[in-house]
Amino acid sequence: MVVNSFTKSDKEMWAFLFVLGRAKQNLIHQLERSLAEKGHENIKIRQWLTLISIDEGMSVKELAASRGISKQAASKICEELAQRAYLCLKPAPTDARVLQIKFTIKGRRAVRAGFNKLNELNELLSTQCDEHVYQQIIQLLITINNWK
Repeated sequence: MVVNSFTKSDKEMWAFLFVLGRAKQNLIHQLERSLAEKGHENIKIRQWLTLISIDEGMSVKELAASRGISKQAASKICEELAQRAYLCLKPAPTDARVLQIKFTIKGRRAVRAGFNKLNELNELLSTQCDEHVYQQIIQLLITINNWK
């Protein structure tokens, strides 16, 4: 059996990666479920991450650059969000070919609802760990996020 050829260190690494992946999926599920309960049942994580990346009035091209995605992907997500009334896409006053992004009230509510859930999950984590362990977890996640 292939698993028997792994060292203890290999198995610990794979267990760590498995748990990290499951934790990510659980967080995504928690966030999407909470958004649905607040009336935003059509918002998926990629769309919510796009919403929180928007500075009012920025162009779709600027959004793509800030998210690190293609302009086509940003356009598609923005169009989906506009069709669901989370955003408005308006031609820029200086160049009608450039679309500026504006939030709707519904879009602002979705952003707020997602952050409220993340704050709730953060508080839950902080109450389940002592302060030192909590700070180590946060530092670990920041370190992993900064890997290139």
